[in-house]
Amino acid sequence: MKKIILCWVALLAGCGGTPLQREPFVCPDAAEVPRYSELNAVATCIGCHDSTLPVEARGGAPTPINFDTYAAASRASVIALSAMDRGAMPPGAPVDDADILQWRTWSECGRPE
Repeated sequence: MKKIILCWVALLAGCGGTPLQREPFVCPDAAEVPRYSELNAVATCIGCHDSTLPVEARGGAPTPINFDTYAAASRASVIALSAMDRGAMPPGAPVDDADILQWRTWSECGRPE
């Protein structure tokens, strides 16, 4: 019965998700949280999510979602994590699990600059 209730809770929450979404997440010690400049996924993201790119060069990326500065990446960190975890971003070449975990650690553990 407990398992059935947990399944319903997951369904109602829109869950399912990848193993990274389902695992309980505990932040590591602060010294182990990556800094914005260390995020591997940023190099991929700014190919389209760079505030200096003209609209036609953004590959359809919404103009308010950018990763070329700490402030912009910090504002969009949760939506980016969700998109990467679902395999929706970047289109055609999903971010690997290690980079998603690195982003998740940064995003959920203080977002150090």
